[in-house]
Amino acid sequence: MKLPHAILLHAIQVLPWLAFVLAGTRLPASVRARWVTVASAGYALLGFASIVQTLQGRLPWDITPAMLGVLLLAAILLALPVGAAWLARWAVPLPRSGT
Repeated sequence: MKLPHAILLHAIQVLPWLAFVLAGTRLPASVRARWVTVASAGYALLGFASIVQTLQGRLPWDITPAMLGVLLLAAILLALPVGAAWLARWAVPLPRSGT
């Protein structure tokens, strides 16, 4: 049960960091909360997948095709909010034409 513990422990660290980074953006509070919720769902899915792997007695890299789909979905749910936070916080806006 080391891997599920490590994944969910990192969720406790990453999710507040994501909320903190999003708080420094101009995004409305409802949008920021939605992005944190999406990332939470990604971590929940990743934690669920790692617990299933562990209870089945499989090694972390012994991934079935179904589990690969679950892990890819979890990765997408985690990457989207991080990308949105990066774009909202650090991306340089494009200059407007005609002004």
